[in-house]
Amino acid sequence: MNAKTHFQKHYIRLKREAILLSLLRGLTVGLACGFVSLLVLWFTSLDGLVISAAVTVGVTILGTLAFYFFKHKPTVKSSAKRIDSLGLEERLLTMVELENENSVMANLQREDAKRALSSVAPSQIRFKPKKRTLILLIVTGVLFAAMLTVSILSALGLMPSGHEIIGSAVDQAQEVYISVTYEAEDGGYIQGESDQLVLAGSDAEPVRAVADEGFIFVEWDDGYQDPERADRNISSDVVFVAIFEPIEEEGDDDGDGDGEEKPSDEPTENEEKSETGQPDDEQSSSGNGAKYEDKNQIIDGKTYYREVLDIYKDLLRERLEKEGDSLTEEEKAIIESYLGIV
Repeated sequence: MNAKTHFQKHYIRLKREAILLSLLRGLTVGLACGFVSLLVLWFTSLDGLVISAAVTVGVTILGTLAFYFFKHKPTVKSSAKRIDSLGLEERLLTMVELENENSVMANLQREDAKRALSSVAPSQIRFKPKKRTLILLIVTGVLFAAMLTVSILSALGLMPSGHEIIGSAVDQAQEVYISVTYEAEDGGYIQGESDQLVLAGSDAEPVRAVADEGFIFVEWDDGYQDPERADRNISSDVVFVAIFEPIEEEGDDDGDGDGEEKPSDEPTENEEKSETGQPDDEQSSSGNGAKYEDKNQIIDGKTYYREVLDIYKDLLRERLEKEGDSLTEEEKAIIESYLGIV
């Protein structure tokens, strides 16, 4: 006689328990696969909601069947062992082992097991899954729900997809930044951001070269002459230097600052002297001639021309009086005019 017939109701209870446990573990695996499929499809920018749903349901069904038939399906011996754990002290397990024996001892043992089994109701067999099984189910469920929410938001256009995020990250990684530096020599400073990092091919922020007091901006070292510059389409690291020069003050070597020689109110020692060495009042008042300086000794390199000018003028007038009859009035007027100019 089959021993299972003695605890058939208990076996059905254990079978339901095995199905529930297999379903929990199959669902855990299905949710995990659903999460992975949603993640992969989210990164590939495909519409993965339907595919992920099919994967989740399919894996859950297959997982449940696999867990039931290969792990949790109750056998006669496992069922007897489970019922014995309720206080029967291995009576059912022994009965199952002696199932094919018809000895007096075997029959007595079977009768004892039947009496003990009558005291155990099938409802005493309660489903108590392990904590590890429940924790895994909760974790995979949360991950699947979170990924499903992200996928739905991406499908609705409320947030970027993983494909878009990766593409943006790759683009940013490929972006090349270039250093643009503006410096100033002594005599000025840079107004604006002197050290800049700009994207290759983009424009730099405008800056201005400002001269300090007493200096003037000349040009930039690249020849650009406007103190304000905004460089465009930067393609390589570059340094621009502003060049300044001190402002030159007008004036002579003595530092009078006006650049002009001021006439002296009093005659100098060598100025406007006649042959006797005394100042010539007529020359001083008329302003003819020049200062008595070495550069003015123009006759023989030594003699000052004013010292012999009157002599030459007298000789010319005497000759003019002697030869005046041979000259026309126009020629006489020209000579007189020349003498007046000299």
